[in-house]
Amino acid sequence: MPCRFSNDSLAAPSKRAVLEAHRFQLPLIEDAEPGEAVRFCFVVDRGIDEDSEPRIELLGFTASDELVCSWRSARPARTLTAVKVELPQPVEIAKPAIVPKRRDAGDEQAAGSAGP
Repeated sequence: MPCRFSNDSLAAPSKRAVLEAHRFQLPLIEDAEPGEAVRFCFVVDRGIDEDSEPRIELLGFTASDELVCSWRSARPARTLTAVKVELPQPVEIAKPAIVPKRRDAGDEQAAGSAGP
């Protein structure tokens, strides 16, 4: 079952991943029974201030885009964040020397027997 993922508002979703079917979901929608959930999307919602702990909700829509089922995480999802961002200092490197490749006598024999 193809699912989409979106970082959007649960109160007023606006992103295409939530609002529209993806081409991989279309065959499922065509064969759907009325009232059956056929399009699913996981939505990560960080709240109004965009600074809250994220909540995750799985939404299920019918072929006519009616919301018929949902599942919400029981508690905020834990997120990984960098404790200390430390970028390495740039290092000067010399320009590479580019020269034609030379073949040894043994290499010419191997190249000749390898074919065109």
